[in-house]
Amino acid sequence: MPTDQQILLEIVEEISQELSSHHPSPSPGADLEVELGLGSLERLELVRRLEKRLGRSIKEGPVFAARSVSDLILEVALEHAEEELLGLKPRILPRLRKQANSLLEALAYQVEQQPEQAAFALLQDDVEVALPTYRELLLEARKVAGGLSSLGVRAGDPVAIMLSTSVEFFVAFFGILNVGGVPVPLYPPMRLDQFEDFLGRQDAILSNCGAKVLITLPQFAPMARVMKNRVNLKEISSVKALSESVPSPLYTAGEDEMALLQYTSGSTGHPKGVPLTHRNLLVNIWAIGKGFGISEESGDVMVSWLPLYHDMGLIGMSLLSLVHGLPLVLMAPEQFLGRPARWLRAFSRYRGSLTAAPNFAYAICANKIEDEELEGVDLSSWRVALNGAEPVIPSTVRAFQERFEKFGFRSSSSFPAYGLAEATLAVSFTPLERGLKTLSLDRVHLGATNEVIDGDDEVASCGLLVDDIEVRIVSERGEPLPDNRQGHVEIRGASVMSGYLGFKGVEDWLRVGDLGFFSGGELFITGRTKDVIVVGGRNLHPNDIEAVVSGISGVRPGCVVALGIESESTQRVVVLVETRQKSEELLNSVRKKVVEIIGGPAEVVLLDPRTLPKTPSGKIRRQETKSRYINQNLKSARVNYLALLKAAFFWAKTGRTEVKKGMRAFWSGFWTLKCWVDMVVLKRPVQTSVRSLLRVLGVELKVSGVPFGSGPIMVVSNHGSLIDGLLLVAAWEGEPLRFAIAASTANHPLVREIAKNHISLKRGVGEAEAALQSLTTALTNNACVGIFPEGGIEHSKGLRGFALGAFQATASAKARLQPVAISGSRPILPQGEWVISPGVVEITFLDLLEVESDDFQDVAKLSKQARAAIAAVLPELCQETRLARHD
Repeated sequence: MPTDQQILLEIVEEISQELSSHHPSPSPGADLEVELGLGSLERLELVRRLEKRLGRSIKEGPVFAARSVSDLILEVALEHAEEELLGLKPRILPRLRKQANSLLEALAYQVEQQPEQAAFALLQDDVEVALPTYRELLLEARKVAGGLSSLGVRAGDPVAIMLSTSVEFFVAFFGILNVGGVPVPLYPPMRLDQFEDFLGRQDAILSNCGAKVLITLPQFAPMARVMKNRVNLKEISSVKALSESVPSPLYTAGEDEMALLQYTSGSTGHPKGVPLTHRNLLVNIWAIGKGFGISEESGDVMVSWLPLYHDMGLIGMSLLSLVHGLPLVLMAPEQFLGRPARWLRAFSRYRGSLTAAPNFAYAICANKIEDEELEGVDLSSWRVALNGAEPVIPSTVRAFQERFEKFGFRSSSSFPAYGLAEATLAVSFTPLERGLKTLSLDRVHLGATNEVIDGDDEVASCGLLVDDIEVRIVSERGEPLPDNRQGHVEIRGASVMSGYLGFKGVEDWLRVGDLGFFSGGELFITGRTKDVIVVGGRNLHPNDIEAVVSGISGVRPGCVVALGIESESTQRVVVLVETRQKSEELLNSVRKKVVEIIGGPAEVVLLDPRTLPKTPSGKIRRQETKSRYINQNLKSARVNYLALLKAAFFWAKTGRTEVKKGMRAFWSGFWTLKCWVDMVVLKRPVQTSVRSLLRVLGVELKVSGVPFGSGPIMVVSNHGSLIDGLLLVAAWEGEPLRFAIAASTANHPLVREIAKNHISLKRGVGEAEAALQSLTTALTNNACVGIFPEGGIEHSKGLRGFALGAFQATASAKARLQPVAISGSRPILPQGEWVISPGVVEITFLDLLEVESDDFQDVAKLSKQARAAIAAVLPELCQETRLARHD
């Protein structure tokens, strides 16, 4: 009797041969899509045949995720395959080496103890995309050090890093340390509407630290060149370029040498440089490890999406894991923000136990994740869910606990904490397995007298002090205060900075700008000194107002700010609220709630989303918000075209080639914008507008053959350039041609109005059948549908394999199919380019094809017929290739 593996191989070979007799036999290493042609629809057919022959249900997810035949064997034919595929698992840790004098020495120790273990797993869309070992990290870092040395970087020199979450970030970070330099993390450019803020912040940081070298990605190079013209940068390089050097010897750093220049978020002003020594970092990292209960046999796995340019993500998660030799599952912030369920799924899959995140992340998870996204998720291994970096809201903590209790999350895992960059990171931690602890107090009495008494308001405990940190609460004049008296928070200790870069050093105690009190030996933080609102002699904390207002339906969580605006001898309260529902009902609801909190009147202003200015880590810039409100300059984020134009001017100065490209880009962009206005705003015919655009850009169309012109008809064409859709529109005659386009493209603001006339399809697991149904329905309704079955536009000679979706829909709807050959579009707009060049394009409409039935074999036959017809008239040699298709 054949085994599951044999049956699987037989089915894969059947389907592959039905698609093309040129496909190779499915060896274990064969790529399912590149070599065997198994796209979305083909894998659905694979699932159906497997279920029929194996007599059991098969999950689609693993089949769609598999890249090779061997992946399928592991995922489908073997028991517990998912666990066996993990490249990162809990492990016994090496004994902690507390005598290490530097971060570099700590990494070298892990290389000595567990050289081939993965330092971390980098995830992209739930898939491991990198598993660097400790040995690889150190070796690559030494190469980067050699490259930096050749650029003249010497011990003590600051080197800026502008990299996204990646292996390259850590290689660059430790490479800088290995030449004796000081890493200065910068956040990468995010959105065009943040362009001016981005440049202003980077200018301030680079000017303050005096960095002469910037390490970044090639795609950020144009932005980096703009920055270079504005500050004193001398060199811009990449990890790849620097790694071409001979590895540098291991650098021996002293514990008091600067190891990191961490810039504050700038939520209350301009970012300030916090210089941290190796001693500062290691002392705090060891204290965090103790507070987390990390031991050699704890079996811990950390899971993080926090940005690496922020202290909690870099120090509290990433450097902590490297120093302790702890497995780390890492993903970029946009992975979490795009789909928060990925964070929780990673905990379940890797048996994660430790993490840290701001309060807003727990609120997002509690409110935004659907149960369908968490099928099979088990959070019972999660033992520390640190909540810090912004005020801890008890209601958020409880909402998260209640929401995910059924998935195994324990309330004792909630872990409120307090920390700040000036203390390296951690100051106080909740005791392990204790969970949330709150104190009920009277906020009105607290604001008027600074005395803590019982009341109806609630504040979360931030726990006990970590090792090597002292905290005291003092009055305005610096006099120590007893328990249950609110005052200024001051800190000192081995992990506290010596002073901001360029400012006078800290002599003894550092006043950090926060207000708080001790009660029962635990620290409670009540707000920021600069943020306190004084009304009628009472001190109001904006965090209290903001937390309550954020819970009102229609208000964007984390997008509320309460301000005190000077008015004669007191202040008036102004509450700014971002919302998509600007209604009188919402306005009254917010007003009523604010009056209940403050006991008096307040002004409430409803704002459009993305109006409140924020730091890179997501905190609201209060002082800037206040200034903009006073100056009536609070506007939703928009692209600052003047700033972009200035940046383009600086960039153009780098060479004549760039200037010529810029001129062509401007010309092309202007006429493309005019075409868009004609179609969307002026409602002019699409075909006329597109033909006019191509003509003014110098694109000549030579059309042969006759388009069928009426439905139901499926039009399939080869795909060499992003301009192919416009070319088909211009050449088509008859009823309008409706294209199948990705949902992500269809939802783009600039495309949305045009896309509503076309067919929006989603990609991914479980979407293939829905996409097929959409195409079939359109054809059944007599539409003329256009599709590019090759999928992507990767460069290759000839044709890639065709996806079967268009052909299956044609057969199901009993429609006709017309192949079309497009030649010459790639030189006009090559892959990766956005500027259309002049040229000649030939479009050939071929004879109609009809399908015999909707059986898989007949559909595959129709696909091969269409592909052969197109290949016969193209000038290139159209042979079978092994290049991927992205359908």
